[in-house]
Amino acid sequence: MARDPIENDPRIKALVDAAMAEAHQIVEAHWESNGYNARGIRKGKTPATWKEAARILREKHGIIWKNPMQMTPGLFVD
Repeated sequence: MARDPIENDPRIKALVDAAMAEAHQIVEAHWESNGYNARGIRKGKTPATWKEAARILREKHGIIWKNPMQMTPGLFVD
């Protein structure tokens, strides 16, 4: 699974890690009340976390970050 090369900069990596932690909390809170699909199965938490982390990085720091799915065409995660 490829990573965005901007993460090679330790300062950016620290911001990505912090955004991922914040995104994880946001997604977990949402999932507890709304995260089940129509068949009652939890799917899509990882992509949702990556999307939220990208939003946080863009809005708070002006950083455009590509998540592992964007960096690895054909990658499927749940």
